[in-house]
Amino acid sequence: MVTVGIDSVAEFHDLAFGANDAAASIAALLGSLAPHPLPTHFALILYNRATSACTSIHSVFVVCNNIQIRAGAVEALSRAPRNAFQKQPVFFFANAEEWGYAGSRRFAEDLLNFNCTNPVHGNKTVSGLPLCAAPVRPSTVFQNILHGKDGVDVGNLESILALDQIGKAAGSFFAHSLQPAEDNPVVSALKSAAQSVGASVSVTLSEAEAIPPTPMTTFALLSEAWRGGVVLSGYGESFLDPLYHTRLDNGSHVSLADVVR
Repeated sequence: MVTVGIDSVAEFHDLAFGANDAAASIAALLGSLAPHPLPTHFALILYNRATSACTSIHSVFVVCNNIQIRAGAVEALSRAPRNAFQKQPVFFFANAEEWGYAGSRRFAEDLLNFNCTNPVHGNKTVSGLPLCAAPVRPSTVFQNILHGKDGVDVGNLESILALDQIGKAAGSFFAHSLQPAEDNPVVSALKSAAQSVGASVSVTLSEAEAIPPTPMTTFALLSEAWRGGVVLSGYGESFLDPLYHTRLDNGSHVSLADVVR
């Protein structure tokens, strides 16, 4: 699962642009837009803090409370046949993370303990996706992430990668993990990917003793199985951006070239 927080804070809420804090990571994950439809085996999860509603992909759009987002990065992956992946990719955009990890905590709680008392099958919905009428969830496809033959299994969510403040990275990224690097396949995969790009991109293991605050924090606290997740960021042991959580963290503050690396 790849995840990002999708909001920020500043002196005034209407001036919390969060270009480097959040928007750069969102843009990097979504990638370039494309018009091709998505297959139904890709799950893109969007949480909304107003309703705690979770929706899944339908066609090329993610829909939540009448908000539609074209998913370019996921669409690019969708061009590959399903059997090309050993695991199903999941993309999670967490809202209200700046307020006690509200989005990721609600999502993790639903993954582990959601109980629908009034399910509605997909053949009876406009979207074609199953939903729950009580408690209300516009889609219950998210339940497939952890559910196996014997019920909920946290091991089904094998790897977690969170992106944070990459808009000022200039190609120099840091990997934060609670698991030793030599035992972490996500760190190894990130370093291999950087090497394939060339000298302009590098991934260094952070020496910080804790992971920075991202949706990954919620999952690491909930299960030992998820503590091997990684936060990929543009900073090492401390935040480098002097404009973090200010109104000046706007579009002029980040480099598009860094975002698309």
